[in-house]
Amino acid sequence: YQIREHWVRAMEVRLVKQQLSKCQKTEGVNALVNCRRLAKLYLELLREYKDNYGNGNGLLG
Repeated sequence: YQIREHWVRAMEVRLVKQQLSKCQKTEGVNALVNCRRLAKLYLELLREYKDNYGNGNGLLG
């Protein structure tokens, strides 16, 4: 169960990172304003993940 939970959390972080990257590419110079919500979510999820699982053994890609 713990391995599955670890993997699911890693994939959540990875998905939000991909969404943020896509937002930044499409928004260009307006990305700081228009992608702020995704950036905050990504940092929050990443912080939680690292607090719970350390470096993640490469699961974050």
